[in-house]
Amino acid sequence: MSTVDIFSIWRQRVEDGLSSERAIAWLFVAPAVILLLAIAIYPFIQMIYDSVFAFSSAGQREAFVGIENFVRVLSDGRFTGAVLFTIVFVMIVVSSEFLLGLGISLLIYSQYIKRRQLLVVLSLPPMMLSPVIAGLTWRMLFNVEFGLVNHLLSLNIDWIAGRPWAAAAIVITDIWMWTPLFVLVFASTLQAIPEVYYEAAEIDGMSAWQRFKWITFPQMRTAIVIVLLLRVVRAFKVFPKIQVMTLGGPGSFTESIAMITYNYGFSFFSLGRASAAGVLYWFLMFITAFIIFRAVAEELISPEEYWHESNQHESVCPHACPRKCLRISCTVARVDLGSNSVGSLHWCVRESTDRSTNAHSAAVHSWALYDCCPRRRYSDLYPQQHGCDDS
Repeated sequence: MSTVDIFSIWRQRVEDGLSSERAIAWLFVAPAVILLLAIAIYPFIQMIYDSVFAFSSAGQREAFVGIENFVRVLSDGRFTGAVLFTIVFVMIVVSSEFLLGLGISLLIYSQYIKRRQLLVVLSLPPMMLSPVIAGLTWRMLFNVEFGLVNHLLSLNIDWIAGRPWAAAAIVITDIWMWTPLFVLVFASTLQAIPEVYYEAAEIDGMSAWQRFKWITFPQMRTAIVIVLLLRVVRAFKVFPKIQVMTLGGPGSFTESIAMITYNYGFSFFSLGRASAAGVLYWFLMFITAFIIFRAVAEELISPEEYWHESNQHESVCPHACPRKCLRISCTVARVDLGSNSVGSLHWCVRESTDRSTNAHSAAVHSWALYDCCPRRRYSDLYPQQHGCDDS
């Protein structure tokens, strides 16, 4: 076989491969994969490799030391103090931002507020600032001599160089900066919740707390998981605000894990310890994110899971329900209705007749809830609207 024939066969195989959908998909994904490998995966592998070596002050790799760098880092009281400060900082700021963001978004989308989109947009500027600019701004506001905070509150507190006020100043700055992120995400989620859920809840006499517990909060679970994971990871990396506000002081009181890792490498010129601290830093963030995902994502349920078990067949409501609906699914929902309580409510869920698009998607946004319980048969009031017939 000549060289020309071999080249022709190889060219034909390449053209056949490129014509397949899988190859085309890989061509689109390849730039992102290469970029990810270059700026994330490779440095991470290099950090793990460097963590088991000793380095000279000039940054030259010298000898393999195994886990010695990890032992030195974990036995350093300054590092354990930075870990403790970072964990407490993350817990305080993320929980505060979550509660404030949820409360503000619920207030904005209450029946008493108009121009909701405008209010959401007006809350965004703090999030658009860089951490350095935000830190410098709040450092001036917290200045002990001419700061606006002490002037308005008639105080004489050294917010930057005093304990525990330095930590409080950093926490306040971070909450001010990142609460708008929660407001933006939660407001978008609230706007997307179908009104049919609240209409059914109002018919059944649910209180405002019950509507929030069984409808609003579960419907927000995906947004909650995403924004919590983003903020926890970002809060663990707090560094610029601390650098420009307190430099980790007083002493090392406000030193974070990111800052002590930076100091190991660029102040103490110990690249081995800096790499070991970076590996421990990554491991701590991974464990925290995993715990949050398991705790939040698996414990919350949606109204669909609570009210019915979705299926695509014709079925008859259990518990002696006298009515039959087309393409329904039924379940039992126990709802506390106070003085009007009737115990177990047996729901009939009928999909919308307009299923020209994806049936599941249409059903999610168009489900109508009907009480099939013989003692409270709302479907008797509007039989034609409900599309049910006796059987």
